[in-house]
Amino acid sequence: MTNDLEQSEKSDCNAELAYTIASIQKCYRICLVYLPLRLRYLLKKNRLQNKDGEQVKTSINFCRKLGYTDNDILKTPGLLRITPLELEQHYLTLEEGGFHSIGPKILVRARNYMKRVIKSLKTSKVISETTNVPEEFLRHIQDPEIVKKNTYT
Repeated sequence: MTNDLEQSEKSDCNAELAYTIASIQKCYRICLVYLPLRLRYLLKKNRLQNKDGEQVKTSINFCRKLGYTDNDILKTPGLLRITPLELEQHYLTLEEGGFHSIGPKILVRARNYMKRVIKSLKTSKVISETTNVPEEFLRHIQDPEIVKKNTYT
């Protein structure tokens, strides 16, 4: 019985997501006609009208799994442009690198943060001053032989 209830809740959630995506796409088409040029530019810039609905749903579900609220997702629409696999890989890489509170704004700009010098990340307080980034990466490697090979003593 609980399994049926869970399935029902999942299908309700999927229907709600599909409706939301359809609404966004419909609003986009309407907005192109009625909105001022500046707002039209912002909508086009986010490029959500061309995205596959399933991909957007998967991205939304992943973001919710991370604890982001729907409001967080709407404030950071770039999250929906990134493929779900990329989102997951970026999140794991940031986590392995010592980022402890990965918010939506950090995740959407993950590539930029990965290119920055560690000292600048610590200065801007994105990473804690006490975090040893190489040690964090080594801690996440599962093969003990690789850890031994890469440990500098």
